[in-house]
Amino acid sequence: MATFDEIKKKALEAADVIADVSVDLYKKAEEKTRELARIAKLQADMAADRTAIKKLYLQIGKAYYEANKLAPAGEFEQSCTEVTALFDHIAAAKAELEDIKVKRAEAAATAAAAAAAAKAAAAAKAEDDVSDIEFDVEPTAAPEAPVEPAATTEPASDAPAEPVVEEVKADE
Repeated sequence: MATFDEIKKKALEAADVIADVSVDLYKKAEEKTRELARIAKLQADMAADRTAIKKLYLQIGKAYYEANKLAPAGEFEQSCTEVTALFDHIAAAKAELEDIKVKRAEAAATAAAAAAAAKAAAAAKAEDDVSDIEFDVEPTAAPEAPVEPAATTEPASDAPAEPVVEEVKADE
């Protein structure tokens, strides 16, 4: 049978082995993490560089087109012709949109003028119709002041309330 000291010694050796393996695993994990972070940074830098290159290509292409659109080199002739055709198509669409806007504005103005004319004609006809009416009765003066109804008071108890009657003096 093993003594307590032997068991203790074997447990300490196992703990040392576990600690060494843990340290090695930690170092490998740290190294892998740094490596993956570096890979991610390099890929992000490359993507940013590709974006900058595309932007510069666009600037170069635009500058070339503007400088050579009337007489492009042979390999660029078709592309420049297509770009010019697209610009012409956009200009035609803008002109058509402007025509539509002008026609809509003219139609709205015409409709408004027609509505105003119809309103004026209706008002004139109504005035003519009213002026043709003859009144046989002469107008009388309106009463001077309206008579207000008598006020009632709220009952203070459960007994039925009696209305309060005020005397109304007529102006002579």
